[in-house]
Amino acid sequence: MNENRGQRFRLALWLLVLLGFCAAMKAGINRANAERENRRVEITLDFNELRNLAAAEGVPLSTVLSAFRNAAGAEGGATSVAVQEDTVSSLEEAQQLAEINAGSRGATLLYGQAEAIQRVEEALRVKTRYTVAVIPSGTPPPFGVAPSSNHGLRVEQPSGLVRGMGLGLAPESVSIVRGAGLGIVGRVNNWGGVAPAGVAWTVRRLKQEGVSTVIFSGDAVLGFKGFVTADQDPLRPSTESAIRDEDLRYGTVEFGKQKGDPLLSRALPERLVRVHTILGAEMQSADIPGNVQRFLLAARERNIRCLYVRLFLDEPEALAKNVQYVQKIVLGLKRGGLAIGAAHGYPPLHTSWRVRG
Repeated sequence: MNENRGQRFRLALWLLVLLGFCAAMKAGINRANAERENRRVEITLDFNELRNLAAAEGVPLSTVLSAFRNAAGAEGGATSVAVQEDTVSSLEEAQQLAEINAGSRGATLLYGQAEAIQRVEEALRVKTRYTVAVIPSGTPPPFGVAPSSNHGLRVEQPSGLVRGMGLGLAPESVSIVRGAGLGIVGRVNNWGGVAPAGVAWTVRRLKQEGVSTVIFSGDAVLGFKGFVTADQDPLRPSTESAIRDEDLRYGTVEFGKQKGDPLLSRALPERLVRVHTILGAEMQSADIPGNVQRFLLAARERNIRCLYVRLFLDEPEALAKNVQYVQKIVLGLKRGGLAIGAAHGYPPLHTSWRVRG
């Protein structure tokens, strides 16, 4: 009797082992199939670098975009452009805004044309609790401000807190990239005092601007700290829920070490696009053959699906050299059995109840 019971126990144990083995095999096959189907690699260039290259070469930016999009002819080329959001500071540098001494400590006066002032006002009202007042229309701008900059804003905070505030992507940058038939990767910053309403507004604006993938700038992802992942309260948006709601993809930069990135990556596995880039400090000693090899290895061996390619702007005949650089990456990817196109995440791996247990 005891012997029969022991035999039944051993049989049940072996059945459990067999089920576990089958579950592992099924999960492995599903993962292999998903990776085999996800063969598209996105080649992303940086908008500011492209604009600087166009200026240095004395050619229209549209010509530069077209050259990179068709770098390898029928085989393809660059597929998207990363556009960094505007800030109050960047609009000042572009002479779209002028900052004037408010005459009192702790306040900032901004003057500009209507569109620029409206962008600043909207961003500050949604993303901060700063006291913001529109200077009445028709008030003459202060001495030194262009007469056309006849709209103003008073912010009851020092300029150091105002100048870095993100305002969304520049409409003219978005227009020229989309007009060239290229996708847009949005780059936005986190900010001090981030809150759910500002997170939702930022991601919603990216969607409206035609962004497909977002790669966060700076040392932290949007929503850090406290609003990165979804909460039980549906009225409290997070970066995770906003990305899902707007049907965007999240680009996580390999070796990037951004605060909040591991948390957001775990929360969005099916929307995750792994990105490889070569940072500015590394570019100082880099060369084209070495970079090409590095990008190809990242895509082939580590399933990187977005290559954020930084350009060699100091090369003689920089436009031709950099187009050839992208061409070599495209052809190398094709030889490795990969395709060129918009990256996407891995779909969820569905299993049967037997596998889930």
